[in-house]
Amino acid sequence: MTRRVSRRHVLQTATGLGFGTIAGCVGLGTESSGSTDENDDETTVTDENGNSTTVSDESGGDVKWEFSEPAGNVLSSPTVIDGTVYVGSMGNSVESAALYALDAVSGEREWAFTELSESIKSSPAVAAGTVYIGSGPTLYAIDAETGDQEWAFTEPPRQIDASPTVRDGTVYVGTWGSTLYAVDAATGEREWAFTEPSGAVRSSATVAAGTVYVGSYGNRQENHEDAALYAVDAATGDQEWAF
Repeated sequence: MTRRVSRRHVLQTATGLGFGTIAGCVGLGTESSGSTDENDDETTVTDENGNSTTVSDESGGDVKWEFSEPAGNVLSSPTVIDGTVYVGSMGNSVESAALYALDAVSGEREWAFTELSESIKSSPAVAAGTVYIGSGPTLYAIDAETGDQEWAFTEPPRQIDASPTVRDGTVYVGTWGSTLYAVDAATGEREWAFTEPSGAVRSSATVAAGTVYVGSYGNRQENHEDAALYAVDAATGDQEWAF
C-alpha cells in the first residue's frame, strides 16, 4: 500500500514508522526497521510490514540537521522554546531512555537527562525555565538550561503517557492509573488528585477559565462504554461535569 503526503508531514511519518532520529526542518531519520528509496522528487519509506509512504518534495526544502543519538523510538513530540528543542526518547532499555535538549539551529546536543524510571512516551511541557516530562509512573521537573533535576513526583502507581499541561504554577497530568493529578510546578507537591475516571487518562489536559478538561478510557470489562470527557475545577479538583 502506497500513499502520498507532502514533505512537511515527514516528521509525523518518521515517528509513525519508528524512527530513532530527530530531524530539523525537513528530512527523514536514518535509522528504521524498513527501507528508504529516494529520487529527485520524492522519497519512499517502507516499514517492516511492507507498507510504504511516498514523501513528495513540494517545498524544495533541505535537511538542516539530523540528531541520531537516541537509542530507541522517538514517540515524544518535540517542544521548541527560546531556540532549544526538547524531546524524549524511549530508548532500547531504561538505561538508554533520555530527555534531550538540542540547539534548534545546529542540532547540537545541549544536555541529556537520563535519570529516568522508564522510557519516555509523553511530550515535554516547558514553563518558567523548567521542563516537565513523564517517564513511567514518574513526573519529572528538569532545569531547562542545565538539565538538572528539580524534583520528581512519584505518587502515580502506573505510567504517564499524557503530556503535562502547565498553567498558573500548576502542572496537570493524567496517568494509566485512572487519575488526573494537579502538582505544584515549583515544589512537586500534589495539590489534588481526580480519581473519577474508570480507565486510563492518556489524553493531555486543556485548562481554560479555571477548568481542566480531560478525556479518559472506559473500563475494559464494560467495553469502554463509560469512557468520558471530564470538566474539573482547576483549583479544587472537583468534578464540574462529565460527558
